[in-house]
Amino acid sequence: MLVFLADFFISFILGLALFHLVAYPLSRLFTNADAQAEQLISSQKHRDETLYGNKLLFYGETSDQQPASFSTNLEYTCKEYVCGFLESPHSTEHDVFRHYFLDIREQTVETWISFCKNSDEKTSFFTFESGSMSLKPSYYEEFQPLKDAKDELSESGKEHYQTFQEKYFLKAYSAMLVDIETNDLHYQDYSYKQEQTKVAAILKQQQNAILWSSIAAEFGSLAILFFAVPMFSKARKTLGMMALRVQRVNMDTFRLVQRKEVFPYWVYQVTINFASIFFLPLPVLGFNELFTLTAPLLLSLASLAIVLVSFFFILIHSFNRSLLDIATNSMLITNDQLDEVYHAKGYNY
Repeated sequence: MLVFLADFFISFILGLALFHLVAYPLSRLFTNADAQAEQLISSQKHRDETLYGNKLLFYGETSDQQPASFSTNLEYTCKEYVCGFLESPHSTEHDVFRHYFLDIREQTVETWISFCKNSDEKTSFFTFESGSMSLKPSYYEEFQPLKDAKDELSESGKEHYQTFQEKYFLKAYSAMLVDIETNDLHYQDYSYKQEQTKVAAILKQQQNAILWSSIAAEFGSLAILFFAVPMFSKARKTLGMMALRVQRVNMDTFRLVQRKEVFPYWVYQVTINFASIFFLPLPVLGFNELFTLTAPLLLSLASLAIVLVSFFFILIHSFNRSLLDIATNSMLITNDQLDEVYHAKGYNY
């Protein structure tokens, strides 16, 4: 286990270096990443303009007079949406769902109510009547401080409002965006559907660049540490084996690994060390965004499964042999133990 962990750590560090110093910079160069990033920002801006222009998203106030981010403006839109229900009578100025279905899509009132009712099904913030909806009395009182910037929600109010944002508003807004992407929305010369298609295509290209850079860096790392190093080292050792003074030998004869046997060992090392590929893009993407890369995640999980099975064999086997040891009829032994074996056999070296 210590040999595996030592080699895994070294291969991960080398893979990380190869990704950020070689593979990813080359992929950015070949794909003209700077121009790609500018196009992405432009398409995202044009796409979002269709929401701002159609009053489905509102600009929040900023202290530095700079435009706020999409997420910040979405939080502001949610607040204004709630505040509309705190007015008497209900103010529809910032009711984005009502505006979308009744004014833009020209659907019936029942369609709007049905949409909101489905979104509120698991949270129950609203009371629905024929052609209208209102906040339940308990939430109506609890959310009143939202109308005054100097006032503050109670602890219970903060908890319920966070639930409202995450479980109702964002859920409903996402569903509305799906409908917009299907039916399209226009503002001036911009089409939400066309700009979103451009955004998705660029993001896909960026993800592919990260994916192939990760694969190239991982293969490069494993080729160096588990093929080149053992191939040219005198005792066919990996760096981890050298550090821990361990040798791989034939189970029956205690013969050292030969050059022709390095490749099968390398293939196995690839399968168990590919688990680190998922984390190679970490400084580029950030932890949460890593999970948008499906292929590296699946490769890592498959590799991790093989590692766990191999560790299981190590724990239950009488000689603590892994899958690799069993498949190649070999085992790991310390240099001192191997010396004792050779002396017992009468070898003079």
